[in-house]
Amino acid sequence: MHSQSIIYMNFLAHFVLSHDQPEIAFGNFMTDMIKPAEQKEWPESLYPGIELHHFIDDFTDDHPVNKELRILLRPHFRKYAGVALDLYYDFILFRHWEKWGQYPFEEFREKQYRTIRTFFDYVPPRLRLRIVDMTAGDFLNTYTTLPGQAFAFQKMDERANFHTGFSEAIDVLPQVIDELDRGFQSFFPEIYEATREKIDYLMPGSRL
Repeated sequence: MHSQSIIYMNFLAHFVLSHDQPEIAFGNFMTDMIKPAEQKEWPESLYPGIELHHFIDDFTDDHPVNKELRILLRPHFRKYAGVALDLYYDFILFRHWEKWGQYPFEEFREKQYRTIRTFFDYVPPRLRLRIVDMTAGDFLNTYTTLPGQAFAFQKMDERANFHTGFSEAIDVLPQVIDELDRGFQSFFPEIYEATREKIDYLMPGSRL
């Protein structure tokens, strides 16, 4: 679930795939935003979250379902088809929250915000205002709505150096939603289990 030089994440999926492990969740959340030199200042207990984040990225990129969906989206988003797919997936994940959410959504997102506050001392100073603004703005809820998706695509479009197609993303979504939903329901059970196993490897005995 790569940013492809645009700084963003499909945050909701990454938190769900952290499987209710706070240190994993925080490292996973921060990985795309901080520099390697800043990561080296972290305690080793946060490193598994970084490794899980990269595992999720690689698993997602290599999955055949997602390769097909990126081809579907490429006429609209060109090189940023994978970015669009990631953000769309957060929207679809919320549609299936009863199946994949560990808690009711309101409780889940508040728990993630508490996790961020718990480990806030490890946020580099240059990012602290941004993280405060994100949590104050209830960023996890944003990606679950069409207006929120439109806002996220707009912000990514502003950061991009090339034409992205993101200004039409909300118009494209109804055209591809059925294919995306089918792809998600094929792909997500596999990554969900794969990340459980990865966390078991990274943190033996962590599964309840």
